[in-house]
Parts: sequence; structure tokens; C-alpha cells
Amino acid sequence: GGISFLVVMDIFAKRNLSQLRVFTKISLLMTGILIATGFLVFWMGQGFQRPFDALFQSVTCRTAGFATIDQDKLSVVNKVFSCFLMFFGGNPLGTAGGVKTTTLYIIVLAMICYLTGRKVTSFHRRYSNEVIVKAMSLVILGVSVIFLSFIGIYAFESKMDVAALGLQSTKASALIYEVFSAFGTVGVSAGVTPHLS
Repeated sequence: GGISFLVVMDIFAKRNLSQLRVFTKISLLMTGILIATGFLVFWMGQGFQRPFDALFQSVTCRTAGFATIDQDKLSVVNKVFSCFLMFFGGNPLGTAGGVKTTTLYIIVLAMICYLTGRKVTSFHRRYSNEVIVKAMSLVILGVSVIFLSFIGIYAFESKMDVAALGLQSTKASALIYEVFSAFGTVGVSAGVTPHLS
């Protein structure tokens, strides 16, 4: 579901990398980069004893919602990176949540091209300023929704004591993790969701 139905159909229809749609190439590229980067960050940042746990965490944070490790026990770096993966989620035209990998691709591409003084092009295609502004607007809107949701839940849960629940996280970090998970329709939890009012 996170890879996109269109990507799967394109791969089976074309079977030749050079014939794939630009959308498919970008989706596969971003999926590979996010999984590999997530694996390295989780494995090195947390010191996972089994590499599979780091790989699984990298994949599950993008939309799956399963967990092989206790999310509450993640390091701060790994919680932040998990939130990053949950925010961007999977590819468009699939069942994943988030603002999508193609949005991240366009923003990073635009920043690189602007810094190097080139036109925003990729895979022999030029991207207009309108596309770039839409991508940035989507990210700003997503961050705004997350921020306002966090403020609202934090206010409603003013009496919550995470230490009494046996959690290692602070109240703020546990709640922000839940909000990112909900925004990306991921389903992982630092353990506070069952205790929300």
C-alpha cells in the first residue's frame, strides 16, 4: 500500500527501467532512500541488536503501524526520525498517509537546484514554481495541523502523568509521537494512546 498501486502496475506493465514513468522512478528512488536512511539512522542511533529491527522500524514508520520494539524506549534521535518518516509517509496513489514522498522529493530538488543556480529539473522534466509552491504549502499545512493538534491534546490531557503509566518518555514527547503517528495514519504508539481521555 505504501509503494503506490500505479507504481506496481507500471513495473509489471513495462518491466524495463528506462520505460517507467517519471512518477514511478521518483517513487522508487524515494522509497529506497527513505528505507536505507531509516535503517542506518535506527541501527546506528539506537544500537539495535538485530539489524532486522532497524530495517522493520524504517519501513513501519512510513505507514505499516506494526512494531517489533517498544516505541517508548526509542532514543530522542530515533523518535525524531520516526516522526520525520511518519510525516512524509508513502508514495501517492497508495494507502499510505503523510504528505507523500514526492512532496519531499520536489522540495529537496528545488533547494538543491536553487543553491546551485540551476533550473528545477529531474529525469528530463522541468518543474514549475507552482509545483514547488504547492509542495511547500502542503508541508507547511501539515506541520500546522500537527502543531495545533498537539497543543489541543496537550491541553486536554493536562492531568496525565506519564511516569505513573510506566513510560520513559516525557508527556510532550509521548503526545507529539502519537500526533505524528495519527497524522501519517501509521498506528505506532509510544504507549500513551490507550490512556487518553
